[in-house]
Amino acid sequence: MLSASLMNNDMNSYMKIIYQHKTWWEIAYLSLSHPFASFAIFSIRKWSYPVFLTVALVDLYLNFQTWRLFPNILTVPLLVVLTLCNIAFVSYFLLNAVRAPYFNPRVRWWEVKPRFLVNFTARIRGPVSKQKCLVIDISEGGIFVKTNLEFALGDTVKVELAFLNRIIEVQGKVVHCGKARIKGYGIQFYENDKATMNSIGKVIEAIEAMGFATRAQKPTMLGDFKRWVKALLKTGRGWVPEALPPNPRNVISLEVSKARYRERRWRKMLRKQGRTAA
Repeated sequence: MLSASLMNNDMNSYMKIIYQHKTWWEIAYLSLSHPFASFAIFSIRKWSYPVFLTVALVDLYLNFQTWRLFPNILTVPLLVVLTLCNIAFVSYFLLNAVRAPYFNPRVRWWEVKPRFLVNFTARIRGPVSKQKCLVIDISEGGIFVKTNLEFALGDTVKVELAFLNRIIEVQGKVVHCGKARIKGYGIQFYENDKATMNSIGKVIEAIEAMGFATRAQKPTMLGDFKRWVKALLKTGRGWVPEALPPNPRNVISLEVSKARYRERRWRKMLRKQGRTAA
């Protein structure tokens, strides 16, 4: 449509020109590539960017070829305008804040599984034996438990869940330590087999069917669009998404992983030297 308007043609005349002068593969490309590129951008996946950038580069090449073969139709000023539009469009998607959700699943808030507020007992394996704990919330990705046991970030724990006459032992990793309102731990399910995760999924389905409340309601697409328009008109901000600050929990987990890696290297070095680490 942009090309047709810049050439002062209606869409019917522009399409006739294309079908008369383009090869069959160019016609197939023009018919299929842009819908597929739009689908890729809307899907927000890692493969979206290679598809989008490939289509953009091929468009630049085809525009150049059209100008070279038909300079009276696609003049130099029109070629420059089309090229600048393509460059501006690609540059927008290369911004860090725009690119982040395509390569970082944690940024995709719309894919976050709901956390259901519950209140049932479970058993968590401590350094010596299993002890009772209280499950505060649960999702398909993990749980938050209230316990007097002491754990550190990155510790691997096992929790025995008992719900609706079903006992499930699930393994997880401590990713959050709550010390403000509730002393407890956020545990992310980690290295469980498919059968265990299927059992967790069935428990979540039962909890949802029983009408348990969720910790936070997921915003709808329409509601989020209305908030964006309102903020845009009120503040003028929103044309470019703002990058989220790093999650302190992830930063802490990364530091813990680095410290353990350094400790393992240190112990390995001592073993090579024939000494025993204290």
